[in-house]
Amino acid sequence: MVKCLVRLPSRILYLVPRVLLLALFLTYVTFMLLSSYEWFRPVEVAVQGALAKLVQGAAGLWSRL
Repeated sequence: MVKCLVRLPSRILYLVPRVLLLALFLTYVTFMLLSSYEWFRPVEVAVQGALAKLVQGAAGLWSRL
């Protein structure tokens, strides 16, 4: 039990980047497949707006450093 708990942080550090990259790739593929549908257009615009705000916020934080 203790050995399993000791190895847990290394497993998390091993899996988290891979899971995030897989999620990013699947999101990208989903957007590429669905972007041709007209009903998906409002979702795409909303996500692009949210990403623009996120980039602006990150740039603002970066400039304060």
